[in-house]
Order: sequence, then C-alpha cells, then structure tokens
Amino acid sequence: MGLRDKYDISIAISAFQKGDFAAAENVCKKILSCDYSNGGANYILALIASQKGSSNLAIRYFRKAISFAPNYLNYRIALSSHYLETDKPWAAIKELEIVLYNEPNSIAAHTNIGTAFKKIGSLEQAIYHFDKACLLLRKPSAESSGNQENQLKSQQTFFVSRQSKLEHDLQQLEFLYNKYPYNKDFKKYAEKLKDILLTFSKRNKNNNLAPFSDLEYAKVSYFYNKLLHRPVINNQKSILGEHKFDINLNKKIQCHKNDIMIIDDFLSKDTLANAQQYCLESTVWFDTKNNSRYLGAYLHDGFIPDFTLGINSALKEKWGDLFAGRVLKQLWAFKYDSEGGGTAFHADDASLNINLWITPDTSCLDPENSGLTIYPVTIPDGMPFSDYNNDISRLKDLISAGSNEELKIPYKCNRAVIFRSKFIHKTSDYKFISGYRHRRINITFLFD
Repeated sequence: MGLRDKYDISIAISAFQKGDFAAAENVCKKILSCDYSNGGANYILALIASQKGSSNLAIRYFRKAISFAPNYLNYRIALSSHYLETDKPWAAIKELEIVLYNEPNSIAAHTNIGTAFKKIGSLEQAIYHFDKACLLLRKPSAESSGNQENQLKSQQTFFVSRQSKLEHDLQQLEFLYNKYPYNKDFKKYAEKLKDILLTFSKRNKNNNLAPFSDLEYAKVSYFYNKLLHRPVINNQKSILGEHKFDINLNKKIQCHKNDIMIIDDFLSKDTLANAQQYCLESTVWFDTKNNSRYLGAYLHDGFIPDFTLGINSALKEKWGDLFAGRVLKQLWAFKYDSEGGGTAFHADDASLNINLWITPDTSCLDPENSGLTIYPVTIPDGMPFSDYNNDISRLKDLISAGSNEELKIPYKCNRAVIFRSKFIHKTSDYKFISGYRHRRINITFLFD
C-alpha cells in the first residue's frame, strides 16, 4: 500500500465530519507531503482553520485549493461562505461573481451572493438572487421525471415532513383549487397528499419530523415543497397605514416606551389585503417548525411579499429617528394551527424587531392571550446566538435573574409591536377558529 492510498482524502473528510480536526489535519498534511497540489487536502485544512477561527490561514488554504483546481467551483463557494461568516461581504461577492459567470444556475452561489448583498444593504439585488435560487431549487417537475427528484433527495426539505405540515399543504391546495378551479394541478396535488396523509400519520406519531416512505415519496416528490404558486399582486402607492396608538395599551408598557412601541393600522388597507392574499395563496411555507404545529416562510426562500422593497424607505419616512441608518436585515412569516403555543422563548440577532399580525380579528377567539409575550430582559453581550435562540432553560434563568416582568401584548389584526430584538420574547398561547383561512399569521421584520 502506497502513501497516497494510506492517507486517502476520504479518511480526512470522515475525520473532519466527526469533529476530529487533529486527525483530519494530520492526514491532509501527509497527503500534501507527497502531493502538494492536492486541492482536497488544502480545502479540508481551510475548513479546519475556519472552524478554529484562524481566518487568514483559512483563506490561504482556500486560495491554494482554488489555484490547484480552478474549475471546481465549490471551493470558491466555500470561500464565499467563510467571507460571509467573517463579515466580508464584498470579498464574497467577488468570488461568487466568478462562480455565476461559469455556472449561472448554481443555487448555492445565488443564495450566498443574495446574503452578501443583503449584508451591504442592496436589498433589490439580494431579492433577485434569493428568488433565482428558490426558483432553481423548488421548480415543480413532471410527474415522471425521477432523475431530477433523485438528485433533490439529498435535500431534506423534499423528503421529510410532519403531519401538521401535510395537513396545512392539503388545506392550502384545496383552497387554491376552490379559488382557481381551472387549475387542475391543485386538485391532483391535493388528492396525492390526501392519499399519503393517512399512512404517514399512522407511522409517525406525535407530529414528529419523519421521512416519507419510498411509495409516499414517489407519489409527491415532483410537487412537495415546490414553488407551485405565488399570486400576482399589483403594487400599491401607500405601504403604511395611519399608525394609531391604543392609549390604554401603551400605558401598560409606559416604563418601556423607549424600547417597546405598539402601533395599530400598521399597513395600509390595500397592503394588508395584499399581504393576506399572498400568505394564503403562496406555496412558500417550506419550513416545518418542531412539534408546535407551525410553519415558516423566509425572504431567502421564496417569501417576497410586494411591500418588501418599499418597507424600509417607508418606515424611514414615517419614523426617521427610529429607522435612520437601519436596513431590513431579515423577513419571515410564521403560520400557525388553530391553537397552541407557537414560538418558544428566544431573542433575535438584530437591533429592532417588528412583529406584525395579519389574520382578521374575527378569526381570533382569545385576543388577550393570542399575541406576543415580551420579557424586557436584554441578552448579555457576547452570548452566542445559538444560546439565546435555542437554550430555553438559560433564557428562563435570565428572566428570573432580571425583573421577571411579563408584558403580554394582545392580538389584533394589523397591529405591529416594535421592540429591541435582544429582548426575550415568545408567542402567547393562541386560540383561533379552525380552518385554513383562520390560521394565525405573523410577519417579522428585523432591522440593523
């Protein structure tokens, strides 16, 4: 057995994936000792250096990997990811422009360059590339095109689901067919989902995330979690509404008036109606969220309502002092079941949050307890995002160590709650009328 065989790059990859960086690094250096131009070994060393926080060393290894394998574009994409992680968006853009020149349909490149443009505040360019990536990834295919579906099977979004997710998608497809009866595909898709829902739910109890069986996958793979429909909505002139204040409600949080603001009639009537139509019709609810029976839709993955490009400038014009110098960093929406607990304790990685509800008031059975609960406790500086977004016990400890004060904002359609993103918050336990049109929908904007 020769040295190259003994120190095969697959051994380094396996060690890296297991988190054994020392073993992976040792194998890569042995490979380079007899083959200094091995792109794979330099690439693994770059990833290791990046994981260890050695940015300059990582870049040098990435550069070597690219120089030895210039046609292997994944090395440039990986380097762009490193630049994004180390807050160098312009450097990422430079690499990704080279990738897209050579491979204009690279989903990863469009996603990364969209993220880079968003970081520098070029929202229009970011949206273009995000939408391009979504259209490439989620284009529905012919029922018989198995080859494409096999390629996509490596993407978890297409072959795992929950009972609540399938129930939502079935409701949405039936809603779309009732509205657009000439589109027979909606009816066909609904029948396919209904066909597998019974077997899927029997096999997967407690709404657990689980893969489709081979038979289920064969029936739905060509349309499940694909971009089947987004309504064409004419832009309106006025995005924002009158921005009214509920005096009694704002008095309850008067001691936090510099940190929390509650605005009713946030969107204009036309924009609100458009947002409601967009969220009901658009098949962009690709993310199924834990066991709380709600779904997510995101700016980087097809959720682009018609107000997206104009909301930033409209808010700066309306609230100059509050939004001056800030840009829209992230946009998403959550759609919930008729009742439940929703999003748990968390905080967000931004400066300002806007939480907006758009489901009509007539759908809400318990408005006092169906909105947002805020704890005016700020996440400590230096606390990692993964901790304050996922570690519920630690967040509860922070609340207990603080004032332990709970601010419960009642639900109201077209009500926006603007607050400091690092405040701990959660969805209040909600109760809505059962049925697709009545599902609780909130839209979240993050500004930095």
